Amino acid sequence: VVQLNILDFNDKDDTSSITSPLHKKRTLNKINSGEVRKIKVEEEKERHKQIIQGYTILKEQLPPTCYKMSNTELLKKAASYIVLKNKEEKSLQDKLLQLNSICTKLNSELEYFKKMNENKEKVIELEYFK
Repeated sequence: VVQLNILDFNDKDDTSSITSPLHKKRTLNKINSGEVRKIKVEEEKERHKQIIQGYTILKEQLPPTCYKMSNTELLKKAASYIVLKNKEEKSLQDKLLQLNSICTKLNSELEYFKKMNENKEKVIELEYFK
């Protein structure tokens, strides 16, 4: 199994002037039709390779399955998985807010009891020195 990283996924849809359609047309007009066909076939192979690489990266992000999925099934499963993960994230964020609130309340109570304890110690000291 090849381990791919999303950073390995090259985006060939660069909008630089060198790869613009106008520049390609000028370049392609200077070479014969056999060479043009060869270039286009190579470009299509590269595009196909990038698509396969993208599906591979996507599949690696999903939980494993015991059967081979079609690309359509893979896309549907990825979409449902993203929705599920978003719901889980929202639930965890809500829980975190709730726990932060409890923590703030407990810290306030702790400060209150610390002050009460300090006051109690002062009263005891005063009574001791009477």
